[in-house]
Amino acid sequence: MAATLTEFEKALNALGEALNYHQEVKGDSPKKIARDACIQRFEFCIEIAWKTAAKIIGTNSTAPNLVIRELARNDILENPEAWLHYIKARNMTSHTYDEKIAKIVFETVLSFYPEAQKLLAILKTK
Repeated sequence: MAATLTEFEKALNALGEALNYHQEVKGDSPKKIARDACIQRFEFCIEIAWKTAAKIIGTNSTAPNLVIRELARNDILENPEAWLHYIKARNMTSHTYDEKIAKIVFETVLSFYPEAQKLLAILKTK
């Protein structure tokens, strides 16, 4: 997947669809499946978000934490601490078979989505 605004927007839209579906579905098992889909979509969304942002600001950094800090220094991100938390949550997703971790990551996804929408809007102006 190329790190472009178009691909970032597609990924964000896919995450939004999964989050909407999670809200609509009933029953424990379908809720868990929908939650897991949200987590999976979050994984590729966060990756393409920081890579697209890095490309747009023209950084040579290849580490997400460094890119997040550069975005904050360039006044593109208002809350870099939240974004560093999103990166940490992304790193936890390999352990989503653990119910406790899956719940924590899903809560992070819920806060990530509106912040990612803000980032996309800002990047579109650059």
